[in-house]
Amino acid sequence: MGIGGGFACMKREGGVENLPGKDPERNAKSQEVTASEGEQRTLSATLRLCSFADACHSFQRISGNHMSSRQHIEQILTLAEKESAIIIHLAEKIDDPAHLDHRPTPGQRSLLETLQAISSMIQISVEFSLTGEFNQARREQAVQVTLDTFPEAMRAQMVEIHTLLAEVTDQDLLDRVSLHPATRDQPLGLGLMRALVSFLAAYKMQIFLYLKSLGRAELNTANAWMGVDRRPTPQPASN
Repeated sequence: MGIGGGFACMKREGGVENLPGKDPERNAKSQEVTASEGEQRTLSATLRLCSFADACHSFQRISGNHMSSRQHIEQILTLAEKESAIIIHLAEKIDDPAHLDHRPTPGQRSLLETLQAISSMIQISVEFSLTGEFNQARREQAVQVTLDTFPEAMRAQMVEIHTLLAEVTDQDLLDRVSLHPATRDQPLGLGLMRALVSFLAAYKMQIFLYLKSLGRAELNTANAWMGVDRRPTPQPASN
C-alpha cells in the first residue's frame, strides 16, 4: 500500500481512523510484529501524514470556517514573510562595515557569509522539498550579496518562493511528501513549515546573537520577535 493511498483511507472529518485492513485493537501490534522494514517506514510516514491531517481538521473545526484550497499554504507564506522582514530589520542594525567579518569562533560563518546564506538557502530549501534537487547555481549567486543589496535579495527570494508554491494546494500539503533530506518522507506541509518558517527563525536568531555579541545591547525581544524598536520608557516629569 502506498503512502498516499493509505492516507486517503485514514483521513476523516472526525479525526484519524485506524489503518485500513486491520482490526482496530490489534493494528499497532500486528504492524510491529509482522511488517518488513520497508513497510515499517511506510507506516511511520503514513502516521505522520495523519497527524498533520488531524491538526488541519482540528483547526477547521475550531475556526468554524471551510478552508479554501490554499488557505494553509498562504498562512505558511505569511509567517515566512514576517520572519524575512524581521531579518531585514536586524540586518539594518549593522552600522559598522568591520562587523561583517565577525565570526564568534574561527569555524563559523562571518556575519556577511551568514547574510549571503540566508538570501538563498530558504528558496533552495523550498525547491529541495518540492523536487529533491539542490540548486547549486542559486547558492553560488548568493556570494555576490552585500549588506546594501541584502534587503532586496531577501524580498526577491520571497517572490521566488511565492512562484514556486503558486500551484501548491492545501491538499498537496497532506498528500505529497517532502523531498528535502531534513524532512524526507514527512508530509509536504511539515517540510515546508521547516524549510520556510523554522529555517528563517533559526537564521533570525543567529543574526540577533551575532549583533548582541558585537555589543548591541539595546537590541531586545521586540527586535527579535517583531522586527521593531522598543519605544523608550516615558520618564516622569521632574518638578
